[in-house]
Amino acid sequence: MRRLLIQGAHAVLRSGKNTPLGKWGWKLFARKGQRNIAVAAVARKLLVQVWHLLSGNPPEALETDKSLRSKLLKLASMIGKDRRHELSMPSGLQACVDHLCGRFTQVAEASS
Repeated sequence: MRRLLIQGAHAVLRSGKNTPLGKWGWKLFARKGQRNIAVAAVARKLLVQVWHLLSGNPPEALETDKSLRSKLLKLASMIGKDRRHELSMPSGLQACVDHLCGRFTQVAEASS
């Protein structure tokens, strides 16, 4: 898990000057002068976001609805029809994506 987070942090810093996390990481790098410190700090921020997601407290989506739907479609297809049925989700892909989008909306409204 640690290696994946570090790789993700490197990717954020490599291509992330347009994202809030990437900007924050580059500012930290400029302040500290060592890339490894910035990478570790970005990895920690990623880990905290993962923890919040797994705890059922997803952050507000900073992406378009179209992007979110395409990611949820990919997730639903990777899970497979049998697993979606076990999780009490709709068996059809589009119905499952609609269900998941609704869940994200409910959680976002509840946390507001």
